[in-house]
Amino acid sequence: MERGEIPLICAGKKRTYELSMPALEDLSTQIFYIGSKHRIAIILKLALNINIALITLALAEDLVFARGTGVDPAHLSKFLILRTLGLE
Repeated sequence: MERGEIPLICAGKKRTYELSMPALEDLSTQIFYIGSKHRIAIILKLALNINIALITLALAEDLVFARGTGVDPAHLSKFLILRTLGLE
């Protein structure tokens, strides 16, 4: 990841968040304050983790399918990377 790309999900007292901003800005340019309820931040993190897991599973299924049908998985991987980067 490039510096500042990792999203930070912040919860807690607004004043504490504001005082923490200089340190947070050293870590990321994507900072999301979602309010005082930590529970919501935890739920958002879990939802993002589920999303990442599903994307990983789909990629694995694609590669198995390609290999099983005789397509070189390297070709599929290259195509997927180019599509993801918008370079197709």
